[in-house]
Amino acid sequence: MKVKTRLILILSILIISILGSGTLSVTTIAQSIEQSSTLQGKMELQEHTKHLEFLLSGLSNDERGYLLTGKPDYVDGMKTKIQGIQQTLTTIQQSPYGQDYLSSAQKLNDILTQAIAMNEKMVALRAQDEQAATSLHFGEERTLRKEVLTPAVDELVNTLADDVVQLKASNDQKAKLSNLILLIVTIAASVVGIILGIILLRSILKPLNLLNKQMTDIAEGEADLTQQIDIKQKDEFGMLAASFNKFVASLRDIVSQIGASSEMVAASAEEFSASAGQSKATSQQVAESMQVIADQAGRQTRELDRTSETLQNSLDKLSTISVNATDMADFSNTMRQQAEEGSHSIRQVGDQMNSIHQSVDQADQSVTVLAAHASQIDAMTTLINEVSAQTNLLALNAAIEAARAGEHGKGFAVVADEVRKLAEQSAAATQQIKDLVTRIQTETQSTLGAIQTVKADVAAGSEVTRSTVEQFTRILQAVEDISGKTSEIAQHTVQMNHDFTESSHAMNQVNQGTRDISGSTQEIAAATEEQLASSEEIMYSAASLTDLAEELQVLVHRFKV
Repeated sequence: MKVKTRLILILSILIISILGSGTLSVTTIAQSIEQSSTLQGKMELQEHTKHLEFLLSGLSNDERGYLLTGKPDYVDGMKTKIQGIQQTLTTIQQSPYGQDYLSSAQKLNDILTQAIAMNEKMVALRAQDEQAATSLHFGEERTLRKEVLTPAVDELVNTLADDVVQLKASNDQKAKLSNLILLIVTIAASVVGIILGIILLRSILKPLNLLNKQMTDIAEGEADLTQQIDIKQKDEFGMLAASFNKFVASLRDIVSQIGASSEMVAASAEEFSASAGQSKATSQQVAESMQVIADQAGRQTRELDRTSETLQNSLDKLSTISVNATDMADFSNTMRQQAEEGSHSIRQVGDQMNSIHQSVDQADQSVTVLAAHASQIDAMTTLINEVSAQTNLLALNAAIEAARAGEHGKGFAVVADEVRKLAEQSAAATQQIKDLVTRIQTETQSTLGAIQTVKADVAAGSEVTRSTVEQFTRILQAVEDISGKTSEIAQHTVQMNHDFTESSHAMNQVNQGTRDISGSTQEIAAATEEQLASSEEIMYSAASLTDLAEELQVLVHRFKV
């Protein structure tokens, strides 16, 4: 059986043991939790029954207190305790742990119903006949409480107490048994693990020690490559021994080939050493010639650097001039555009001034017509005022005549009075219109004066606008001339900048070519120096190679093949 299979088998047994122990532990813990929950529930039921006893005792005391004093506080206390008794009994019946006591609880509920009915009867009877209520309390009610109710409650209490004691004892016994089982399972799993571990270690260490012993014999036995490791097992160690035997056989062949090759290397190293000496002398001559060429190329490169720097400075200044000329041309174009816009705006102002002049003339004519109409309205109001005065006078005369007529002239007097009122209202309205027309005439005269002033200002503005248009025309012509000349300067400057750039680029290429030549010469000189050094190293290496070949032959002869 292979080591891998043994290891998997042992680990599987250990895992199964651990899983079994864990499952048993989980099951035991779950049972303990369930039993503890049941015990807790029954202990709570026990507390409820004790509370029920306490409420019954309190109810009996309240009944006696009510019989003695008749205070209504005792009645309220009895009602509260009856509600508490009913709630407690309902809690016991509805508890999931009270299913075993349903018959006792139902019996107790029936008895409590009778006791509560007697209590209510006693309370109602106390208000009518105290003696009868006392007889009921110490008679039937006491008999029911002592002989039926109290024994039923005691029976339930004792039953719960016995069940709680038995359940505690059962839980303790099961806990001890579970602990014992877990201890036994843990010890058994540990013993099985130790035994399986020992078996696995022995199956691994025994062939490993044998393999180590035979490999030590090969290593310390004067490099004897003819020995073989002999392990009969069919597992990984047997495969390792077979692979090692193949490795030793391959190593034996390699050592034999190295022995033959080392003799050839020694002979070739001596020939190579002689060729390296001749190459060294040739490399020295080439290195001296290349050093002279490199010095001349370096001087030429420095001269070209100074020329290129001067040309670059001129190019930078010319670039600045070109940028400034371009900016000036752009600025001239901007000025020309702004001058054109200004000229256009001034022409628009002139047109608007002419339009304003025409509008002012029309306003002057309209105001003159308005003044004439106001005069006509004034004349009409004067006429209306006179008519109103005549009407008022006629109404007064009519009223006098109506008064003379007596009873027959009352209707005519009323009409005459209304006509008089209308005449007075017409006179008042006519006076308001006359005042308004007077104000309109005054404002009209002021408006006519203002219009004349505006006409004079508009005429002056039109003259100034015309003069400004002529000046803007001359400015625009001058700006266009400047813009054209500036554009020509910018174009010539750009062309000069382009020519200088090409010259600088050509100079840089020449300079770069010189640098490349100088660099290549330096590299060739350095390579020649390196070749010279390499030739010396080759000579030393050839000598060392000869020595190493001889040492290799000595080492190869140490192996037994």
